Amino acid sequence: MQVSTRKRVIRSALGALQDAAPGTYERLQRNFAELTPRAEVLRDALAGLPITSITVAGEQGVFEGSAADVSVIQRYAIEGNWSPKTIAMVKDVFGPSKKGTYLDIGANIGLTAVPIAASGIKTIAFEAVPANAAFLRRNAEVNGAAKHIEIVDAALLDKAGEVTFELSPTNHGDHRFRNANEMSLMDEAQWQTITVPAHALDGFADRITGPVVMKLDVQGAEPLVYRGGKSVFDRLDVLICEISPYAMARMQVDPADFFAYFGGFAKVRVFERESEDGAVDYAGADIVAFLTKFNDDNVREPYGRYINLVATRA
Repeated sequence: MQVSTRKRVIRSALGALQDAAPGTYERLQRNFAELTPRAEVLRDALAGLPITSITVAGEQGVFEGSAADVSVIQRYAIEGNWSPKTIAMVKDVFGPSKKGTYLDIGANIGLTAVPIAASGIKTIAFEAVPANAAFLRRNAEVNGAAKHIEIVDAALLDKAGEVTFELSPTNHGDHRFRNANEMSLMDEAQWQTITVPAHALDGFADRITGPVVMKLDVQGAEPLVYRGGKSVFDRLDVLICEISPYAMARMQVDPADFFAYFGGFAKVRVFERESEDGAVDYAGADIVAFLTKFNDDNVREPYGRYINLVATRA
């Protein structure tokens, strides 16, 4: 029996039992909830209902996001927090003075940008997809961050213009710049597309004061952001960055010069996915070879195979 069919049968039986024996029903309902992962329960509860967004109160504040997004707002609902170590580390860099600039490139609905801005740190958040940017603005207002955050509704790439973005139907943190490439291991060719404006980061250089911390998470376009923003990248004190070999390959991006850039940092912490458990620290002199091999080994691994880097000068 397929999983979805089995669930329908179980729910139908529970419904009948609710009328016949309420006490037994309540016990079985609790057991069913305990045996089913909470993320699955939430996803199934929202599926098919006329709910366009959900609002979640968690450790980083009150955030609204698309009900269809299983990987950002639903994860925040289940876990109750979002990147607490990263947010704490960024705040520590700026210290009590809060002088400097935090750049969030690929800000999504603001789960890192908003709490950092709410603490009084000047934040510039870039978000290309209008639906995400709308949530980001509302979340900044609700959490008292609006006066410290500048939101730019655009993608950052290597040059200005208009570009095509492909929209993931279930992971609204996985919307991406679409380049002409036939590789579509996640069925991206079937995803809805929109046209969005793009800028080069160097055009924002005069708005940025030091120290400078950047979070860069743009689903494979990171080397393009670097090429359009070298004057800003030269000023970074800390760079927090995701590396997805498949996403870069799909965009037909050669990351060699971007990987070489990390060689200028004193230390680069590397960890799989989102958890720093098992993190490994590399000296800048050693990181380039590691990144090159990781990229070569995982070009055709689209699901879940990515790493995060935290690069520091000292």
